[in-house]
Amino acid sequence: MAQETVIHRVDAELAAAEPLAAIPGDLAADGTDELLVAFVQYDIALLPDKFADLLASADDRTIGVETPQRSWLVGLTAGGVHVDGPGGGSPAATVRGLAPEVLLWLWNRGGENVTTIGDDDTIALLRKVVAAVLGNRSED
Repeated sequence: MAQETVIHRVDAELAAAEPLAAIPGDLAADGTDELLVAFVQYDIALLPDKFADLLASADDRTIGVETPQRSWLVGLTAGGVHVDGPGGGSPAATVRGLAPEVLLWLWNRGGENVTTIGDDDTIALLRKVVAAVLGNRSED
């Protein structure tokens, strides 16, 4: 519930055109893990047909997501999404920044200070996949 509260608070601050209150790094890193594993990986495994068209062109891409607290290697394939810890190979692209910035970037709520390196198509695919999963959750 803490992650949901953080994102709802951010949404309210953005809607009111107020500065965003600080998000603790450890909470943001946990939120990134929850988003990648419990939302994206899990939802796509649960409903593979719903996301099949989106992932059809994934071609076994990998993208690193890095914060000072943690890092993830996200595998995007036509068969689904798999999230591992670091050290699982060389990613085609990397998203890197402070944990609050990465969390906001993944949720498409800002994250202007995030650095992206590597294949732009892989970065765009990750953003599309996350948006599709979050959109599917909002339909429920």
